[in-house]
Amino acid sequence: MKIKEFFRKNVEATTASIKFINEQPLNSLGQIIPVGMVVASMVGFIIAIIKFIIAGGFSNQITALKGDFFGGISEGFTSGTASVLTSGIVSTIISILLFVELLVLIISYYKTESKAKKIIASICLGIGTVLFGVAGFVLAVGFGVINLSEQMEMKIVKMLTVFDGMQTSTLVNGLKITAIIGVVALIVFIILMLVSEHKWMIKNTAIALLLSYIILPLVLLLVENIIPMIVGVIAIVVVGGVMFLGGKIFLSGNGESSGSSSTGGSVSSSSKGTHSENKPKEKYQKPIKLDLNTTFWVDTDIIGCKCVYYKNNIGAPNQACSVYDFEKGNVAIFNRGKRIMSVPGCKTPER
Repeated sequence: MKIKEFFRKNVEATTASIKFINEQPLNSLGQIIPVGMVVASMVGFIIAIIKFIIAGGFSNQITALKGDFFGGISEGFTSGTASVLTSGIVSTIISILLFVELLVLIISYYKTESKAKKIIASICLGIGTVLFGVAGFVLAVGFGVINLSEQMEMKIVKMLTVFDGMQTSTLVNGLKITAIIGVVALIVFIILMLVSEHKWMIKNTAIALLLSYIILPLVLLLVENIIPMIVGVIAIVVVGGVMFLGGKIFLSGNGESSGSSSTGGSVSSSSKGTHSENKPKEKYQKPIKLDLNTTFWVDTDIIGCKCVYYKNNIGAPNQACSVYDFEKGNVAIFNRGKRIMSVPGCKTPER
């Protein structure tokens, strides 16, 4: 009910803001821009779903399940088209709207607050932006987070020659301290905004960013993986139910046979001897059948296990099996009717 009331109030506030934008431009923009961020994300969400369907995402998941039920469940999970929301034009539009919203917030603050608060806010914003921006940029370049051209790197190195003779660790620590001072100054600026009469703009912007960068991408992943998720839950329930019933029958069978064990000792002994002579069965070999234009390679998963990977029809990497299972022949990978016997970084399967 609270969520419904929240959306109802925002729709009413946005409608009123559009109506009175000429009379109250700053307050109107402060309300409209976060809504625009969410609308841009929702449009991107719809485009991402359409792109996933056109690329054969759902049909590929169904095909994988038909080919190998249990293997198809794991093969069906994909990162899909979530990148449409987190990068590219949608992310650029949201970033631009966020910048405009911050400008609206700052202008509104300076129009309504006292002179002392304006001065403090200006100092914190200026110091925070410069120190955090410069130190953060240099550290990002130094640690390889940002890649620059050789010409740009040479200019930065030339600027840093004033610190010639200083230990690298000292310089890095100095930059870190500078960045921390910048962050503290920005936090003070944000606190000043939060205690002002315009704090509702920050609240709306934070909610818009939460919806745009976290909630909607998670919902998109859920929708695009709904088939393997539902089938996986059904498989767990069915297998769990069979194991439960099998265990129950086994336990009840043991109870019934315990009474006759004393009289049938010799027969029981002979039957045990017969069963112990059963021939060992050949180990089960799990087939993975694919029909893809892909290569196979070895990489390490999130727990450090070396596995064989391939790309599905939409270009997302999928895990086929562990390198151990591939080399031992516990898993046989077939692509377009032909078994894959050679993967770079793997030995030839033993069977």
